[in-house]
Amino acid sequence: PLGVLCADALPALTLVGALVANASSSAKEVAHRLATRRPADTSSPVLVTDNAGRYLGVVTIQRLLAALTDS
Repeated sequence: PLGVLCADALPALTLVGALVANASSSAKEVAHRLATRRPADTSSPVLVTDNAGRYLGVVTIQRLLAALTDS
């Protein structure tokens, strides 16, 4: 995966760069990576991949924060 298609300005679609994280990454590792991104890039979801780089799913920032507070 390269990013997320944003439909905010329809009919044009914009590719928004997203953070790509391996499924074995901890919530703390992913949060640290997000914290060191540009402020404009911290609200996009995290794209999760397997060890081969194949797309597995999406984790929202809200879900990531919930995982951090539960641990």
